[in-house]
Amino acid sequence: MKILILASYKHSLLKFRGDLIRELVLQGHEVVVAAPSLRPGDQVWADLRNLGCTCRSVVLDRSGHNPLLDMVALFSLFAAVVSERPDVVVAYTIKPIVYGLLAARLARVRCRIGLVTGLGGALGSGGKTSRALVFLHRVALRGAKAAIFQNVQDRDFFRARRVLSGQTASFVVNGSGVSLDEFKQSTPVSQPLRFLMIARLLASKGVREYASVARRVRRLFPAAEFQIAGWRENGPDFVTADELRQWESEGSLILLGKLDHVGKALRSCSVFVLPTYYPEGLPRSILEALAIGRAIVTTDMPGCRTTVEDGQNGFLVAPRSEDQLFEACLTFAKQPELIATMGLQSRILAESRFDVKKVNKEMIAIIESCSG
Repeated sequence: MKILILASYKHSLLKFRGDLIRELVLQGHEVVVAAPSLRPGDQVWADLRNLGCTCRSVVLDRSGHNPLLDMVALFSLFAAVVSERPDVVVAYTIKPIVYGLLAARLARVRCRIGLVTGLGGALGSGGKTSRALVFLHRVALRGAKAAIFQNVQDRDFFRARRVLSGQTASFVVNGSGVSLDEFKQSTPVSQPLRFLMIARLLASKGVREYASVARRVRRLFPAAEFQIAGWRENGPDFVTADELRQWESEGSLILLGKLDHVGKALRSCSVFVLPTYYPEGLPRSILEALAIGRAIVTTDMPGCRTTVEDGQNGFLVAPRSEDQLFEACLTFAKQPELIATMGLQSRILAESRFDVKKVNKEMIAIIESCSG
């Protein structure tokens, strides 16, 4: 088969879909990937080509709200589909699903698959924008062969709003999976006690709660460290540069910036923390921390809750609850022996549930069954 994979961000093709692309190619399928700014000469292009796939660039503004630019995106995606003539189109994240699957439908591609990697702030907000996006998803997914979700709650969201027609099969997989070979188990650091958060620096990722808890824990255990890795962009939900400078200057947080490779930071931490209340799919950062063997503190949110057996490999806390987050982090300071025992349970969970080889086997079976 010839499979066209549509993305809104070229780096995600390597980070989140690289293992899937490699396995599809190994199984004899022809794979074409398309994303904005994916051009010959850049490293992402070269790395994707090394996986054995073909690359092409499309015009797509992944975060803008300009209807004219969205129409340009639809035309660009339609031109890509017509040019490539794929047997299957797989699109993930909001705009590739909406405009990519609509383009594939207009081009009469029979096997169209939407991969929903989380509702995101816009689709999951419940406001006017959310209602508009629900309608657009309903149109784009009409007649699609399959919709693949990363947690049951997102699938239920789509079903409750009648986004999926009776022709569209729905599946739930364990996120994008994690490579147990790349993220090998390592002994967690216990001295100093070092917490790590990896995320875009959004308020809805729980960055402010994390900073406040860091301040509170360090008053009792001054040697404890709270690291945060990520990046900020312009937007109302991003924490400000002034806030970051203040947290760093007062010693609450250690800012690591944007990391191209997170393995070193994960190996040097004691506990991984993601206090998000953002509508996640299944956070890849948690999966990587599980594989390396780190205790997890995260919120009882869709996607996140599937990564923690509460009290076994970490703790689930209520979204936005600074006090519960504080108590969970403080537990590791008071009972440091939990760092290793819970970390071991995390690795076991990664092996049993989130191995990328298992996830990709499910994904490929869905793709092949829908094309048959």
